Amino acid sequence: MKYDIRHYFDSIDHDVLKKMLLKVPDDDVRELLYKIIDSYSVDGNGKRGLPIGNQTSQWFALYYPDPMDRIIKEKMHIKYYVRYMDDGILIHESNEGFCAF
Repeated sequence: MKYDIRHYFDSIDHDVLKKMLLKVPDDDVRELLYKIIDSYSVDGNGKRGLPIGNQTSQWFALYYPDPMDRIIKEKMHIKYYVRYMDDGILIHESNEGFCAF
């Protein structure tokens, strides 16, 4: 199965990303990351989107789908899985169980 998340950078939810970044132990660094995230918005209310091309946006775009990666690898036990930002490939001998996507 091959996938590409449509309008990926524009769809990244600021609140979800910030919640994920609560793991950053340094308060000052975390606040700086929050300011970077909130400096751009596609929806006009500051809740969604990251600018394409910024180095931080690339890092956030790699990090944001980590929970999905963990489900695919650890819960579904898909051995052959590769993702880069919003594009991914899963290889499995059966297509059963992929309806969750």
